[in-house]
Amino acid sequence: MSEGRLRILLHIQDRSAGWAGGLNYLRAVIELLDCQPEATRPDILVFNDLPGSGLQEALNRPAVTCVLGTDGAVLRVREADMEARLAALEPSQRRRSLAEQADALYPIVPGDPYPVNPKHWLWVPDFQHRHLPEFFTPDEWAQREARVRELLARPCPLILSSRSALADLKSFFPDHAARPHVWHFRSLARPQGNDRLREVRARYGLPDRFLFIPNQFWAHKDHGTAFRALARLREQGEVIQLICTGSKEDHRSPDYYDTLFAMVATLGLTGIRHLGSIPHADVLACLQMATCVIQPSRFEGWSTLVEDALALGVPLAASQLPVHVEQMGKDGMFFAPGDADGLAALLSARLPGLPDSTPQAAVQAAARRYDQVRQAAGAALLALIGAESGRSG
Repeated sequence: MSEGRLRILLHIQDRSAGWAGGLNYLRAVIELLDCQPEATRPDILVFNDLPGSGLQEALNRPAVTCVLGTDGAVLRVREADMEARLAALEPSQRRRSLAEQADALYPIVPGDPYPVNPKHWLWVPDFQHRHLPEFFTPDEWAQREARVRELLARPCPLILSSRSALADLKSFFPDHAARPHVWHFRSLARPQGNDRLREVRARYGLPDRFLFIPNQFWAHKDHGTAFRALARLREQGEVIQLICTGSKEDHRSPDYYDTLFAMVATLGLTGIRHLGSIPHADVLACLQMATCVIQPSRFEGWSTLVEDALALGVPLAASQLPVHVEQMGKDGMFFAPGDADGLAALLSARLPGLPDSTPQAAVQAAARRYDQVRQAAGAALLALIGAESGRSG
């Protein structure tokens, strides 16, 4: 490891399997830190308990110095002398050795078994259970509340993804001991070329003009509002297809998907297609080709979908949650959460002025602007960790 650099240890846990948002967050942390100038780029150490996480490309970034598996196996090491030092240790001691060398271990999330340690950086993705308790059983709610309270009782730095979450922290947990910081993670989406877009369009049989929702089919994502809005548009003689991607499994509401599409059948909607869980690169291609993206969610901590749309410069209609306004600015295209009539009216007014897809030149221009946002985000996280560890400046 390079002398004088910040050393940040990331833990990819096996319980993150199936949580695309959490894995995308870790991918963003790695790549936003890696895109810093070489002189200030940190050394990233990784405990990887989920080898099939899909993060391999991120783990091969230059900033990633070492990756250890669950049993202490050395999965990747950048420098020969470090490889020799680790080889001299018993596998059971290798993780302890790296943790002792790190300036920060991140993220520690609710329910993690780690003991309290001043090097630990806490992360609470959101306080959804406080806003939408109806989506949790009493036992799930109590367990989540207990885990959050235990974490917030630690006198350690805490990352929150939005000012909205910071306001929630102050409102719901005023007696917390954590030291909160707001850090906005950013999208890693980058433009795809016209040949690639044509190939994806042909493979999935996408129309020239379509709306797009790439959210998981979880109840709080509220696809139903978008579906009812399409029914209102059809009643007015306006027809446009809606393409959806994402898992249809919601353990909190196992019948949600079937109930939702039973409603689609009742409404007589034939222009809604679910492509299933498709590769992330294909999701981003669909996003780039969409006439307009819809984010109808009733709750978000910091929406990856919103960030992806901003990174590619594509039109986005979103529920008017405080966090969405924080991300998009007050002049974004908003409708009240759960308001199908409002969404239908917004689409009816805006769609005639939108091209089938955002022109490639506009996408490229948005991407160049967003590159600066990414660089600033990585620098901001480094500044926070440096200040807390006494190694700023």
